[in-house]
Amino acid sequence: MKNIVLIVTLLALMLTFAGCAQKNVEADNVAVELEKSTLIATEIPVQGACGMCKGRIEEAAKTVEGVEVAVWDQETDMLTIETTKGTDVMMVHKAVSTVGHDTDKMKADDEVYTALPGCCKYRDME
Repeated sequence: MKNIVLIVTLLALMLTFAGCAQKNVEADNVAVELEKSTLIATEIPVQGACGMCKGRIEEAAKTVEGVEVAVWDQETDMLTIETTKGTDVMMVHKAVSTVGHDTDKMKADDEVYTALPGCCKYRDME
């Protein structure tokens, strides 16, 4: 009889802890979704010419702390970033210009621009 009481007690404790663990997982999922929904979308005009530019621009933007998403549209020359609150967007301009791409607020160094592959030259295309 003591063994049955002990087994029932242990089962009850295990079920209680399992229920708490499930609640913690659900709370963590809600926290992640809340964080995603608080991202701030910003558009930055960025000059480029091809798919190689797209990869370079997006990669540079993602190096900035707080940038969660970076997508450059070749048709519109627009970089859309999603950042956490407090992210310094000027750091994105700097990062992108450092790899050879002009933004509306920063021009890439001429030496860096000249070193880009031929298909990436955008300054004389206009």
